[in-house]
Amino acid sequence: MRFVGDLIRTFVTFVVMVPVTAVAASIVTATAIVKNDSPFVEWVIRRWAAMWMWLAKVNLEVVGRENIDPSRSYVIISNHLSAFDIMAHFAALPV
Repeated sequence: MRFVGDLIRTFVTFVVMVPVTAVAASIVTATAIVKNDSPFVEWVIRRWAAMWMWLAKVNLEVVGRENIDPSRSYVIISNHLSAFDIMAHFAALPV
């Protein structure tokens, strides 16, 4: 029975989030063309990522976020354990 629930959740997540992704990408692109350093772009991306994670019931635990200095540059590398790596980065990291 859990398999059926997972299948339904996956279907609903994609049915909802594929159009949301298209709209969010359009908004981010249009905003970035006008003002590429707009904080609104970051806000939209973070909300988009959080919505994917929430709908898919992905639990994310972040340890050490207080050590990140937003004024510095970082190279962030993921080991790609799932398809949610990109969303996890956007949702969890303040860079």
